[in-house]
Amino acid sequence: MGYCTNPGSHPPSNPACSSKFSFMSPLFFLLLFSQILLCAAVDTINSTTPLSGTQKIVSPGNKFALGFYSPPQSNTASSGSGNYYIAIWYSNIPIQTTVWTATTDMPVSEPTTTSLEIATDGNLVLFDQAENRRLWSTNVSMGSNSTMAIMRDSGSLDLTDASNSSIIYWRSIDHPTNTWLPGGKLMLNKTTGVSQRLVSWKNNADPSPGLFSLELDPNGTSQYFIQWNESITYWTSGTWNGVYFSSVPEMASPYIYDFQFVNNAAESYFIYSMTMKDDSILSRSVIHVNGQIRQLSWVDSSQQWILFWSQPRMQCDVYALCGAYGSCNINALSFCNCIKGYSQKVQSDWDLQDYSGGCKRNVPLQCQPNSNSGQTKPDKFYTMAGVRLPDNAQSAAGTSSRECEVACLNNCSCNAYTYDSSGCFVWHGVLVNLQEEYSGNGVGTLFLRLAASELPDPDPKKSKTAIIGGVAAVLIILAIVMFFLFQKRRRDRALRISKTAGGTLIAFRRNGDHGEDAFFPTLVASTLSKKKLAASKLHEGDVQTLLDPRLKGDANPDELTRACSEQS
Repeated sequence: MGYCTNPGSHPPSNPACSSKFSFMSPLFFLLLFSQILLCAAVDTINSTTPLSGTQKIVSPGNKFALGFYSPPQSNTASSGSGNYYIAIWYSNIPIQTTVWTATTDMPVSEPTTTSLEIATDGNLVLFDQAENRRLWSTNVSMGSNSTMAIMRDSGSLDLTDASNSSIIYWRSIDHPTNTWLPGGKLMLNKTTGVSQRLVSWKNNADPSPGLFSLELDPNGTSQYFIQWNESITYWTSGTWNGVYFSSVPEMASPYIYDFQFVNNAAESYFIYSMTMKDDSILSRSVIHVNGQIRQLSWVDSSQQWILFWSQPRMQCDVYALCGAYGSCNINALSFCNCIKGYSQKVQSDWDLQDYSGGCKRNVPLQCQPNSNSGQTKPDKFYTMAGVRLPDNAQSAAGTSSRECEVACLNNCSCNAYTYDSSGCFVWHGVLVNLQEEYSGNGVGTLFLRLAASELPDPDPKKSKTAIIGGVAAVLIILAIVMFFLFQKRRRDRALRISKTAGGTLIAFRRNGDHGEDAFFPTLVASTLSKKKLAASKLHEGDVQTLLDPRLKGDANPDELTRACSEQS
């Protein structure tokens, strides 16, 4: 087989090489031309310039970029590693922050064999060449199949007419995922009854839909709801009063935003925009993985996002944030923790702030089929005081706490009970929406059913030793206190005598009859300064006459004699 010569020197002499070169030349120039077009029009995808691999398009002002994106923590996520998504992110800040994702529930494992392109019907599609199938499409009907996709400085990818970009068929900003940008709509289509929703990511490394969502009331009112699992509403904005939403009065303050609520026959939606036309100010609203709607602004001086506003204000007000058998505590280092006797079901998800999987029981109950056959002790109850009681309580027969406990023990599916002035209530199945250190509505004491081994009886020997030690310590402390009180009383008595006598009080210290120290007050009258008189009285044995009459004989003769001896 011959080899082709350098096409830049002499014509190929081998006919096979000549035909091969003639065949590859158009393909080569077509690929080269496509790359030139992509470089020349970096904000556009058209019918000849698909996007794949590491390619990206950037808005004219270099504010946003679109391309294949892999979450920073995806290599440690439980869902696997090497997942890529078509996404839009800020291109002018150091922290890669996505604002829109096309394929949240369908990751791409190999971007080089997948392309974002204009299909023959004019729609923008994500096409897997290896499997020859569409992964995603704008899926709109239009009068022309000559279209192009443009990346705007607003953060929106627009599908427009190829010859007139003002004709817009579809905008990504009107189909948000977890982020709501200024200028974007979050609307209710009154014709179809479909409302657009912000949906949280599953966790910080997985853009697939989570359990929390924000949407305009599908019943037609002007209020937005945040819901858990599209079923339970745990926050509402209140209705629009023409200036702000009734439950968000802070909107009336002079913010950097303009607010507008539009309500007509075809649709209703809320829209916000920046009052300051400053490209350096970046702002976004996000339904976070923890169930809060958050407004964040980029601070260029600190190079980070700061929280501007969030609802619900208290993290533990998010419904079922910590999953089944999880408990929220606003004062804890980590909001979510498993309750006594339970542990995280999937630890890797918890590490990524995805608590939806909840917790699992550590030791089966005695009545459960998988219980240890050697476990003969009946189940016990762990007291959880001052908690927000779980949802879905059922009333049970019982006129006392003991009867309520028995009613729970008699049913293997009963996991907890409470008894208060309203009666006996039990919980069958999972426990959700628990909160500890709680004092609001629905507070109570929960008695949690656990295997006996989770609540072992205290050691009687250790308990007895602890009691004896405690009593002995109290007696020793009491004896010490009594001793010092007694000494203080003796000193106070001596001082009182001195003040009463008005003379000089001398306190003599000696050992008592039983070895204890004692103090004996002796008043030496002014006449004791006369040594001769003192010596005379001492010789005569009549020292008592030297005492001040106000002492009323309250002195020890022996001590008085010794004092007189010292004076003489």
